[in-house]
Amino acid sequence: MAVELGHFCFCLALVLALIQTWVGLRLTNKSFAHIISARLMLVQFGLVLTSFFALMSAYILSDFSVINVILNSHTAKPLIYKVTALWSNHEGSLILWCLMATGLGASFVLWSKKNTEFSKNNLITRTCGFMGFVCAGFYLFVLLTSNPFLRTATAPLEGVGLNPLLQDPGLAFHPPILYLGYVGIVVPFAMVLSALTLPNLSLSAKNMARALRPWVLISWCALTLGITMGSWWAYYVLGWGGWWFWDPVENVALMPWLAQTALLHSLAVLEKKLALKKWVFGLTILTFCLCLMGAFLVRSGVLTSVHNFAVSPIRGLAILGLFVIYGGLAIILFGRYVVKSTAQPIPIHPFSRSGLLALNNIFLCALIAIIFLGTTYPLFVASLGGPSLSVGAPYFHLTVVPLIAPLVILLSIGQRSPWEKARLAHIAMKLSWVGLVCFIGALVLYYQNQKGPLLALLGLGAGCWIILTVGQDMGRTLLSRMKQSLSWWGMQSAHVGLAVSILGMSGEVFWGSEKTVLMGVGSQITIGPKTLTLMAFEDIIAANYYAKRAHFSVSQKDGLDQNIFPEKRYYVAPKMTLSQTALNSNGSKILYAAMGDKQKGEDRWLFRFYDHPWTPLVWYGGFLMVLGGCLTLCNRNRYLLSNKKEVK
Repeated sequence: MAVELGHFCFCLALVLALIQTWVGLRLTNKSFAHIISARLMLVQFGLVLTSFFALMSAYILSDFSVINVILNSHTAKPLIYKVTALWSNHEGSLILWCLMATGLGASFVLWSKKNTEFSKNNLITRTCGFMGFVCAGFYLFVLLTSNPFLRTATAPLEGVGLNPLLQDPGLAFHPPILYLGYVGIVVPFAMVLSALTLPNLSLSAKNMARALRPWVLISWCALTLGITMGSWWAYYVLGWGGWWFWDPVENVALMPWLAQTALLHSLAVLEKKLALKKWVFGLTILTFCLCLMGAFLVRSGVLTSVHNFAVSPIRGLAILGLFVIYGGLAIILFGRYVVKSTAQPIPIHPFSRSGLLALNNIFLCALIAIIFLGTTYPLFVASLGGPSLSVGAPYFHLTVVPLIAPLVILLSIGQRSPWEKARLAHIAMKLSWVGLVCFIGALVLYYQNQKGPLLALLGLGAGCWIILTVGQDMGRTLLSRMKQSLSWWGMQSAHVGLAVSILGMSGEVFWGSEKTVLMGVGSQITIGPKTLTLMAFEDIIAANYYAKRAHFSVSQKDGLDQNIFPEKRYYVAPKMTLSQTALNSNGSKILYAAMGDKQKGEDRWLFRFYDHPWTPLVWYGGFLMVLGGCLTLCNRNRYLLSNKKEVK
């Protein structure tokens, strides 16, 4: 009965979304329109929330009359995996998508009550109308192609079970946070479309930037955290010893992140100098389109990936249809705005902070274009009848890495430049000693880590350059006892996080090592500074799998011995064999062990070992970037719209 209630609530949410769209877009100027559209948004959230928990109850109770539960759950699964199995599949994940979209819409309604400028300009009504339009499309997509509430007449006694790769605590955190990053752009997208369609909009450029920025920050923080957590999850679960594979699904998360990063920079310029307004509108639309394109690539099966949700061409065509409708409408409105705009562009000097941030945006957009080409090129070749191709790491390393250096240089110079015209000689003088210390520091790190390729100096230099320039600014602030806003500290944290991640990437790529060996009890192997001895094998029986576990003693030069336990797991439902990796870390380095197959006729097993120096810095940097975004978001006074007259 609960499932039927959830189904009914979801259908009712579709009806309300269509009404909300009509009220918001057709009755904008009516005095009651903003009240009705806002309340419809709140009711929609309640209805979708009811649908979500109704479906979750079917998973918790193992109701195998529901087809979606049959395909993704099993009575032997622990409770946490019964709950998280809801969004482990295509249909359930879309319900979570709709829940987050309506939740953000409801949050926008509550937030907008404090902003009289928004209400006065009818932006609340029009924004709710566009959010209803977007939600209605996804409600229809769920009900027509991906309905998770369908029942079967003959319920089996047992379900198929959850993919063993997903039977990990990471499933409870990574997908919801990543979805929030994707879905979070819906609110800025609707706000931008509202601004493009309201001819008499009197909201100033500065207030528009302040209104957009918190929602972009929420999405950017969630996407950054989702990508970081996904990288860690893939690192210790998949067993191949890497944190990034340039997989198509990894790339479709990276592209909107780059677009949002450029958007945040553009919003800073719009708020401070009232420039780059068209960049703000265009990048918001681009980010939304990239998120929809990512959904198409992940859920259509046109590209092969371990992370794919579905391989249904019909669903892929439906998502492509939504992409054409929403993206096409946004591009038409943006194009009309550009053509009809009579405002003179505000001049930006190339050697100012505004100009350097604009140049930074160009580099970020170039990175998006390169990654998009590498990700979709095999699809284009296949559609023309060509051979099956795979674009891998060599292409991305050759094309993406060279753009990192100018981005890093621009980041530090732009941070030091005034908003008006800068004197290059003055900036060069301020940064000259930083460059010298940076070069010396990079050389020291280079020789401390057994040298390696000269290209390693580029990564070390880039990381040190950012850290030293940020450190110089922070030191000057602390010594002079200057008061800086949380936004300023957030910016510094985000930049340091980027530098720390670059250093971690450099250490793993240039100084990592690996060994693959057959080992029996008593065998030893040395990798990096550690010696491993295989002490014993153990048989393990758990609730939903049984395993062969290897016990290794790890000896280090400092005399501190530890133990690690890689496993070979055999899952019952569904039947699948999986390697459970073992990690030994001191906070800055990781010893990684993965157990392979048994040698026929012998009591020896294949093991892969990786020594990864600095790899944890990749994830530390990601969390520092998220911290920076959260600090900026907490600076609430920055986002309260002012009633003062400002230059439009």
